[in-house]
Amino acid sequence: MLLDVRSTKASSPATENSLLRAADVTNESVAAAATDFLEQTSDSITEILLIHGPCSFVRSTWTGGNITKADLLREVHNLAVEDEISLVTHESNHEGTIVDWLLNAKENEIIVLCWVGRLSDSPTTLRALELINNRVIIVSPIGVNHGVLPSSVVGVLSGFGQLSFGLALAAAKNLSLQH
Repeated sequence: MLLDVRSTKASSPATENSLLRAADVTNESVAAAATDFLEQTSDSITEILLIHGPCSFVRSTWTGGNITKADLLREVHNLAVEDEISLVTHESNHEGTIVDWLLNAKENEIIVLCWVGRLSDSPTTLRALELINNRVIIVSPIGVNHGVLPSSVVGVLSGFGQLSFGLALAAAKNLSLQH
């Protein structure tokens, strides 16, 4: 419903004009803010997709060390905040779900894949890693040999336990700045 302010008898011309000017300023401000936001480049923001693969957590405890799932995730998120990293985390014991996350990752996301077992035992996940153009860092906290890995994998952190995540975030941030 449109209201023609000029036809309202209760308001004076000065009031009408100030209301119209205020509405125009508000609309212009909102439009300018929206345009500025949409035109911002995300080049300066490191975006990381952290995926915890099968058996990463057993009974709410991380299998890579003596820390609860909640404490580990809190620590990783705190590290991301400190380093100004946009972090999305997922976990699943189902390889198909993980493949979906890999194949649907945003182009600019660096993927950190925490994989407790041998990746060579998971041909579907290896195939997904071959198909994507994202840079991938594999985290194997307990020191697993993964065999031959696709070219999308730019690094493997193996055997560093809980320190692996801080190292992976730092490496991803460095990769993002180089790109």
